Amino acid sequence: MPQRRPSKSRDNALQPSVLVVEDHRDNRELLELYLTFKGCAVATATSGAEAIAVAEVMRPHVVLMDLGLPGAMDGWEATRRFMAHPVLKDMTVIAVTAHGFPADIEKAKHAGCQAVFIKPYDIVALAQEVQRLATRQATGAGLQPTRPEA
Repeated sequence: MPQRRPSKSRDNALQPSVLVVEDHRDNRELLELYLTFKGCAVATATSGAEAIAVAEVMRPHVVLMDLGLPGAMDGWEATRRFMAHPVLKDMTVIAVTAHGFPADIEKAKHAGCQAVFIKPYDIVALAQEVQRLATRQATGAGLQPTRPEA
């Protein structure tokens, strides 16, 4: 069930809202549990089409997008559709993927991903990047594409 986009927690710190788009249950649940533990409001989707539908309601600060989604709309296409969508076009998307070749990373950035994390990734570093990008998204600061070391 999508959650509303929270702005601040009780201690006035930003509470990031995150949409995790991942077709593998274990990966999806790991991210959901860890990010919830770190203070994020988390919703999940298992396909590109579901991600767009959830994001239209939730309006998350950050989307964690698996690029290797099965079916007609993989993560690259879902990200392109986010970027072309009138409501979702300014959404911050982080690719979380096993596609780690330089051409794949470039393709992810070209689709609209602001950062790329290669599986297996450092979940602590990913949570820090979510916080950083969510803060920039919430404050309207300019986003610069990054590629944290995997």
